[in-house]
Amino acid sequence: MDGLEAAQVDLRTMEKLYRFLWQTKAKIVFLLVGVIVQSGCGGSEGSVDQIIDDPAALDNIHLEIPELDTATWVNHFEPEKCSSGVNLVLYERRVPMLLDMNGRLIHYWPKLRAAGRAKLDQQGRLALLGVDNRLKVYDWHGELLWSWSPQVKEDLLHHDLIRLANGNYLLPLRSMKSGTDYLLEVNRKSEVVWQWRSLEHLQTDFPFYDRSSDDPVHINSVHELTSNQWYEAGDKRFQPGNILMSARHLDCIFIIDKETGNVVWTFREGLDRQHEARMIASGVNAGLIVVFNNRPRDLDTYRNSMIMMINPVTKAVVWEYTAPNFFSSVAGSQVTLPNGNLMIASSHGGRIFEIDLQGNVVWQFVPGFLPMRTERYEFDHCPQLAEINYDAPRPVMPKIDQPFIDQELRTFAIIGEVDTYVLHGARRAVVQINTGCRRVWVPADARIHVKYGIDPAKLFGRKLSGRFRATLKKETSDEIIQLVDDRVSSDSDDLWRVCNTELHDWGYEWAELCLSVDEVDGLLISARKERKSLRWENPIILIDKKKKNWQQNTDTKQISDHQEKQLKALGYIE
Repeated sequence: MDGLEAAQVDLRTMEKLYRFLWQTKAKIVFLLVGVIVQSGCGGSEGSVDQIIDDPAALDNIHLEIPELDTATWVNHFEPEKCSSGVNLVLYERRVPMLLDMNGRLIHYWPKLRAAGRAKLDQQGRLALLGVDNRLKVYDWHGELLWSWSPQVKEDLLHHDLIRLANGNYLLPLRSMKSGTDYLLEVNRKSEVVWQWRSLEHLQTDFPFYDRSSDDPVHINSVHELTSNQWYEAGDKRFQPGNILMSARHLDCIFIIDKETGNVVWTFREGLDRQHEARMIASGVNAGLIVVFNNRPRDLDTYRNSMIMMINPVTKAVVWEYTAPNFFSSVAGSQVTLPNGNLMIASSHGGRIFEIDLQGNVVWQFVPGFLPMRTERYEFDHCPQLAEINYDAPRPVMPKIDQPFIDQELRTFAIIGEVDTYVLHGARRAVVQINTGCRRVWVPADARIHVKYGIDPAKLFGRKLSGRFRATLKKETSDEIIQLVDDRVSSDSDDLWRVCNTELHDWGYEWAELCLSVDEVDGLLISARKERKSLRWENPIILIDKKKKNWQQNTDTKQISDHQEKQLKALGYIE
């Protein structure tokens, strides 16, 4: 009996007790039992406090899933060109669900809540990073088998988890004390059996790091090397078991020798806030390293991400994919599929899509939420999947000839250029600058959504007014649309206003969107505090009124607080 199986017996007994106490509303006894459990286990490795993901205590988004028409999320599917399988998706970035290639719901775990990453092993067990800062492993039915939390409770599990060939888990964490990342390998007995700390390597291996940053490393993916032709040819840098990592704030991917901890290989050329470095295990491109290069800083091109394949020995980029409609400023991933195709998650673009090696889109999935890192498994990946009688694949061709335009190509600002907080009763992404112009891509039959006004929390008893103006100009003509020309005063009854403008005569063209707040009581704005009182919510060009946009948030307070902690700690928001 391994650690998971041994833990399963005790945890199921405890879960039954918790559920009985909860269902009978014996709240005082429930709390006392929780205190006893916490004091007995210390709330650290292998403890069972906070392990029950009770939906009633979290949120009710799982109730939406049976009513969803998930098949409508797939708007392109050419079965004969795809490497078909089962897709693991996090609904609303939280609830794990399995969908077939036509988007039909196969299975889901309603009581589970993930914090951005989940993976299904070949026994049908689901491992995820929980919203309570724990690694958790569940069985196919959602019963908790095992959990682990950092011994230093303040340190943050983030971004990734992998199950190593030896059955242990490898996890990146961020030290809240030093602001740097480290790796821990945890076995099934909840013992830390190996660790690696970036702080010990910054001066020697990454002397180019930003010394002024409170998050200079920012590991966002870890990957265990498997057998490959480079090692078989005698290059020990690529020994199976060595660890390939992506460090976003170093603009670097690198390999560490698992035995010595030494950094033995690095690559930086052209990388800009990249994610998800993996070595392709098999197939036509076996041995190449593939990475999602976000490129948010417009060093070479404006808002255009790229997938790159790199020969690790020569460090030559031997294949790349980019497209004018492809951009995700943060997050994102790619998975190399058995036939050589790639499945790409443009997380802040709002879609997941599969391409062949010629760059042709052969499958596309556009849900009503921002999709996080998605995994695709073969139909017999685990016994539970192998037992399912799958419906025959149904080809789906796009209804329009033009491509889907990723969402951050349709917003004024991107992640890092907005402040997110509650304003006028809703959580809003507020533009950090009040005056400026940005290029945006206008799809066919779209509308632009603009919100603006005064933040009363930043008035501090002052009276002021501001003139808000927004314009949209086609790049191919002199035509200018005046979206907003409005004065808002602190004496107004409506301090927050909304403007929706239909763009029926526009279609698949670049435009310049300009915002300005020019006056305060007839004078030019000069005081920083006045600028902070007059705000624009990030304007967005919408292409489907039924879709949610990324500025909306339906998370519970527990989830929102944990997410905000993660985002602040990891540098995505101030």
